[in-house]
Amino acid sequence: MTTPNELYAMTPESTNNGVHILQGYSYDHVPELGENVNGQLYHIETDRIEIRFLKDWSLDGRRIWRLATVWFDNKPVMIIQNAGREGDDHAARFVTDANGLKEMCVHVKELFAQNAPEELIETVNPDGDIDGLTEFYGNRLDGYFEKY
Repeated sequence: MTTPNELYAMTPESTNNGVHILQGYSYDHVPELGENVNGQLYHIETDRIEIRFLKDWSLDGRRIWRLATVWFDNKPVMIIQNAGREGDDHAARFVTDANGLKEMCVHVKELFAQNAPEELIETVNPDGDIDGLTEFYGNRLDGYFEKY
C-alpha cells in the first residue's frame, strides 16, 4: 500500500499547468467549480496550479492510464486517477487538503470570469441562414426517421 504523502514525495515524469486536465467528457475532478465552467477550461493555464504526472501512459493516443498529484500554490491538494478511453472509463480523486481545493477553485473561477466569455463563446446571427442547421448526420428535420 501507498500513502498520499509517499506519492506527493515522488519525482514526476512531467508536469502541466493546464486546468483542462481536471475535467473530461465523463469525469470531473473539480465539481466544486460548478456547471457553468464545465468543459470550458481548455484555454486556462495558471502557474499557481501544477499537475504532476507520476505516470501518464497512452496505449494508442486514446486509451490512457494516468496517476497524478495536483498542487496549488506549491502545496499538495489531491491525487487524481484516470484510465481507459480519454481517461473516462475510470476516474477517481483523493482530496487531502479541502481548504486548498476550495482556494484553487476560487482562483480558477476568477480566471474563467476574466478569460471565457468573449474568447470561448461563438455566436451566430439568429436571423441569418445557416447551412446545415436542420440537416446533419445523415438526416434532416423534415425527413423520414425510420426505426429498425
